[in-house]
Amino acid sequence: MIAAAGGRVRGSYYEPAYGNRIEIDHGPDASGKHAVTVYKHLKDRLVAEGAVVARGQQIAKLGTTGMLGGGIPHLHFELFRQADGQPDVPTDPHLFWVGGVGQVTCFDPMAVYDIANFRMTYPVHCR
Repeated sequence: MIAAAGGRVRGSYYEPAYGNRIEIDHGPDASGKHAVTVYKHLKDRLVAEGAVVARGQQIAKLGTTGMLGGGIPHLHFELFRQADGQPDVPTDPHLFWVGGVGQVTCFDPMAVYDIANFRMTYPVHCR
């Protein structure tokens, strides 16, 4: 499990329903909107609250933790956006890939990413 974009870990904890969970606040982009990514059912959490993470940094391992884990290692991934002090709003992550809308983009350690506008890379290593 890798960070979909750089940011600060705002939560790294266990909850009964979804198991091990990490939340990363990616801060405001040029439009002033915040983005938060959430990773659930993790086997191991490798970052603590307050840690600064880089895009592509390993933050966890896939798992099945929590009552809703289902017994098959997988990632429950969510994206929330916020603007003008409003609460986080669930948002379709397919609108925010580096490669464009609907273009799931694998992390490339050699690529240069525009950080002015929030865009994500896939949160699991591509093969």
